[in-house]
Amino acid sequence: MTTTTKNAKTTATDTTNEAIQDALKFYEEALKSGIQLQEDSLKLWKDVLDQVSSPDDLKNKLEELVHNVLPQNKKCMEDVVSLFQKNSAQCTDLFSKALNVYQAGSITEGQTRLQDLVETSLSALHSNVNSLVETNTQVMKSWDSIFARK
Repeated sequence: MTTTTKNAKTTATDTTNEAIQDALKFYEEALKSGIQLQEDSLKLWKDVLDQVSSPDDLKNKLEELVHNVLPQNKKCMEDVVSLFQKNSAQCTDLFSKALNVYQAGSITEGQTRLQDLVETSLSALHSNVNSLVETNTQVMKSWDSIFARK
């Protein structure tokens, strides 16, 4: 194996390791955001239940939530489904590009394909983080608007 080939493989390995580390950081941030969302939801429910003085009051609040929350939840779920579809397409594209890296005919072509793979991966990561933040913001705004009507 020549020095150039070894250097190319080392560079490819380093780049792949960096991409994997970035992906792990993204998933860690997504997990933390999901946990924070659950904690905030629990706090909101606790606040609602703390303000209930009678069973009729609870019934009225729950009916109000059903009438106001369901349409907003439907939109949020549609957004989530759309996000999953987009992510599936991105994953398929990334997988295809990853396979193409190993089918390169020359080192230069392999490096070019690898660079494209890394750039696409980072772009997908950026897009996913933005989508996650945007979705969490929309959820919190919808909950805030519901509880602001009290």
